[in-house]
Amino acid sequence: MPNGAGIDPSLNPEPHPWHRYVALGDSFTEGIGDPNPDSVGGNRGWADRVAEELARGQTDFAYANLAVRGRLLQQIVDQQVEPALALRPDLVTISAGGNDLLRPGGDPDELAERLDAVVATLSASGATVVLFTGPDVRETVLGSIRSKTAIYNENLRT
Repeated sequence: MPNGAGIDPSLNPEPHPWHRYVALGDSFTEGIGDPNPDSVGGNRGWADRVAEELARGQTDFAYANLAVRGRLLQQIVDQQVEPALALRPDLVTISAGGNDLLRPGGDPDELAERLDAVVATLSASGATVVLFTGPDVRETVLGSIRSKTAIYNENLRT
């Protein structure tokens, strides 16, 4: 959204069905690397921005970002899923596994299988679940994990 402009509501005149949104994950979802001095903690990531747009025009919208930097997938499962479900969300976003892939021995197939189980648990609550794949890290200092990231992403897409 250029210059902080919001989404044009005329593009989709129908209201969205969500009233309780919970974001799960690690630093990507927490907002690290997306500085905003006016925000609590000095960061304002994509999840906060999505929540702001979803709340626009809604009188009963609630949002919680449970993401914590540095978390591995199992930590996200152990520390965030149950509290998220207790909030009775109808929309959940989850981005997880990137920190695991950075570790030696991080198995993208096994990670994707575990994340699939998490998605099933969240979906069983009736929530819409939005899942993220990892970025193409080819031209970055993380280029050495590009093949693991590609395998992980392909597993998430199937």
